Amino acid sequence: IPETRLNGHRTQRLPGNVNVSVRYIEGEALLLSLDLKGITRNHFKPSYNDDGSLHVEITGTDPYISFKGVNYSADEYKFVQVTMKANVIKPTNIVIYAKAGSKSGFTESQAKYISFFNDGEYHTYTFPLEKLEDFTGRVTGLRLDLSGEKGSTFDISEVKVVKGHDGGMPS
Repeated sequence: IPETRLNGHRTQRLPGNVNVSVRYIEGEALLLSLDLKGITRNHFKPSYNDDGSLHVEITGTDPYISFKGVNYSADEYKFVQVTMKANVIKPTNIVIYAKAGSKSGFTESQAKYISFFNDGEYHTYTFPLEKLEDFTGRVTGLRLDLSGEKGSTFDISEVKVVKGHDGGMPS
């Protein structure tokens, strides 16, 4: 596709995963079209920054991004890393939910809460999932819940699944 750039390492990637930037495509239009491809969003207004990161402005009470087309081994990939910056009114936590093992939906028993810096700078947060209840077999869904009052913003530059806390990518 003309004016498309592959983001990330060319060979060290999750099977079936691709991250691309497309010039001249309005970010919101692209995100809305992704709703049809297994990514769901709730209670936020999306746009894209010049650097390609997702800009999220909270508009409701339960903002989240759900990745439904996920399918990877819980035994091999035990961490999720999120690189983001926040400008949040009344911050609490960000949460990753994993759908794995015998669970058919997102549950509190398979959720990891992490506090975040509210300083407007990018930080990478590592969510250890290996100790979640029934974190076995295949992971078939991930959900990132954001927090804050209406008008709070997040810029998310990357969400990735990794083998170890050091960020080791699959080969």
